[in-house]
Amino acid sequence: MLSLVLATSNAPSLYRDKRDWLRLYESQLTEGIPAPRELAAETDEVLDDHLTRIKHAQAALQERLGSVRPDALVVIGYDDGVMFNRVQVPQFCTYTGAEMTGSSAIAALGEAVEDHKVTLKCNPEMAWEIHRELIDREFDMSYMSVQNPQGRPEWGASSAFLYPGASFLDGLDIPLIPVLINCRVDPMPSGGRCLDFGTALGQILDGLPQKFAVMAVGGLSHDPNGARAGWVDERLDRFVMDRAVRRGNAQRLRQMFDLESDAIQGGTGQIRTWLAAAAAAESVKARGQIIDYIPSYRAITGLGFAAWTV
Repeated sequence: MLSLVLATSNAPSLYRDKRDWLRLYESQLTEGIPAPRELAAETDEVLDDHLTRIKHAQAALQERLGSVRPDALVVIGYDDGVMFNRVQVPQFCTYTGAEMTGSSAIAALGEAVEDHKVTLKCNPEMAWEIHRELIDREFDMSYMSVQNPQGRPEWGASSAFLYPGASFLDGLDIPLIPVLINCRVDPMPSGGRCLDFGTALGQILDGLPQKFAVMAVGGLSHDPNGARAGWVDERLDRFVMDRAVRRGNAQRLRQMFDLESDAIQGGTGQIRTWLAAAAAAESVKARGQIIDYIPSYRAITGLGFAAWTV
């Protein structure tokens, strides 16, 4: 049974205090890319407000998970170059190990890997069940049963799982079922394929006797160290959240990644995880709510938080 669907942006600034934001901002810029004019308006008071809203949004996600108490949380994330290298980058992958380990350290802040170790409990039995069902529905799934990172072994798993796992998911004691969508290496799955994947995933979870929640991690618009570094596409973010969350019409976004544009490259491609989660929610007629949206230019990310209640 699918009981709850959540979505959260993922950026280093979400998990560190304001005093670290400037260093994080500077580490993600690209030489020659001018700062957007909106950055000048982000005074200390504005940044304090952003941090307060981030904490409230994360607390709201945690409260919803705690109230539902699912038997497992399916986290739809992505690889950030840690778990896979160019030898093999799967389009869709199920993690079927008993635990996921790594470090939530942020290299740009000079944090030591060993000082931020994270271990996340997983549920391999349920992961295999979901994996088989997805293959039965003609999705060519890859799987990773033993964590043996190929990209940067010292960092372990992707930040899409470790950052929230070390932050607002900490203490909930809910096993995870990590699922990865390729949001980084061309060619990537289309918006339509991610929507179809989410629909199949939602139907599978709703047909099982256990209680499940789904959480998308990634996005919204951002392009660290890319052609649009420092810029936030507020219009795109609000359009995605309006269709996928408020109106419950994620299918309107099927062609989103069919065009070639700098605006949908880089971290913005992680919106694929939101499409999959929204489609899973719509498959069980869940009602969406935008918890908050913060176009944070200092965090160089459109920070979105949402929930769909069955």
